[in-house]
Amino acid sequence: MQPLLCEKTLQQLADDIGSELLPELFNVFIEENSPQLASLKSDSNSWDLSQLQSLSHTLKSSAASYGGLRLAELATQLDLACKLSDKAAAQSLLPEFIDVYTQTLEVIKQRY
Repeated sequence: MQPLLCEKTLQQLADDIGSELLPELFNVFIEENSPQLASLKSDSNSWDLSQLQSLSHTLKSSAASYGGLRLAELATQLDLACKLSDKAAAQSLLPEFIDVYTQTLEVIKQRY
């Protein structure tokens, strides 16, 4: 199982942009993702496959860029399930996806 945050990716980000900018960068990530997560948590059953596919497709690369490897992995699986119109697979992935999404944002908030 992938870690919630990849230390190697975080170090590379710090090297690339400077560690003093990481809190600002992660605040943007949190601000962009918190509303989507709140909406998923409140009524994940109302999301259709195209909405889930759009969210997961965007999130798989951005989460990986920010070191959220487990979230990126689940987003990739959810994206594929949605692309294949496999509603059962998407619904089975959704609880873990929401849980890891929540945990990832919380770890980032605590750390940065």
